[in-house]
Formats: sequence, C-alpha cells, structure tokens
Amino acid sequence: MDDEFSKFVNQDYKSFSEWLFSLNAYEFTLIATIAGFLISPKLTINEQNSLGNFFELLGQVILTINAQGSTLNQSNSAKSNIKPIIESSTIEEEIVNIKKEIIFYSDIKKKKQAYSVSNIKVGYRYGCFF
Repeated sequence: MDDEFSKFVNQDYKSFSEWLFSLNAYEFTLIATIAGFLISPKLTINEQNSLGNFFELLGQVILTINAQGSTLNQSNSAKSNIKPIIESSTIEEEIVNIKKEIIFYSDIKKKKQAYSVSNIKVGYRYGCFF
C-alpha cells in the first residue's frame, strides 16, 4: 500500500497541469466532462457522491486561498496608493486643492447653464427649441 501511495504522490503533476492550463476554455470544460463520464459509471452512487464532494471541497479550498490572496493584495495596494497622498500634503494644502476643484466644477456648471439659456433664447427667436 505504501508503494502505491508513493507512486501516486511522486507523479509528474507539473507537466499534466501545464498541459491542462494550456487548453482553451471549451477544451478545458470538455476534458472535465469526459473525465466525469468516464469515472462515474465505475463507481457506486455513494462513491460518486463522496468523490464529487471531495472535488467540490478541493475547488472551494483553492478558491478560498485565491480570494484571500486577492483581498490581501488589493488591501495592500489600496493602502499604498492612499499613503503617499496623505504624506505628501498637509491638511491646509488639501483644503486649498478641494476649494480649487469646487471652483472649477462650479465654473463648468455656470458655463453649461449659460449655454442652455442662450439656446433657449435662440429657440424663442427662431421658433424652435433644442
């Protein structure tokens, strides 16, 4: 039994996984479908249930590890993006920058309103409205 387990553990899974990950999405799905149809008839219903749950758990563990890694990477990158902004300016500088943005956007709004009013005046003069 130990010899069989040793053979199983010492397989070249790297080359198999490289081949598997080189497939496009349709080929990848097809291989899984074919493997499921080939394996299932040789198993009892309880064995199918047990093996299916095993693969579900395996997938969930891989997805959980991936999700946590992504969360940590995103959290670290978000913190690193915010930190230089806060350290590079004082609160007074930030207030001045915010005031400049408010003035800029209020000027844009006034220009849009003036444009709209001029279109209405033109529309009244020529009998058409935009």
